[in-house]
Amino acid sequence: EKSRRLVFEEASTTAAAALLALVNYAPPAYATPMVTAEEFETIIRDSSKSIQLVEFAGTNGEVVTVRLVDGTTFGISDVVESPIDP
Repeated sequence: EKSRRLVFEEASTTAAAALLALVNYAPPAYATPMVTAEEFETIIRDSSKSIQLVEFAGTNGEVVTVRLVDGTTFGISDVVESPIDP
């Protein structure tokens, strides 16, 4: 039978390891880089001719992928469905 102290220590160690894993999580190298909608608006304003394609996917068009003329690809992270046009 384990003592309460040993059970507490094991639980604390497990919780600390899980928290450390979450804090140190880094997306994989192959993950698509993301920008915010505000950052994308700046790109449109300053360099609109550099945008080759903007694709909307997902059930509500909430997944947006942008391709620039130089081949750079990135996503827009904070797109949400809106019941009205802005």
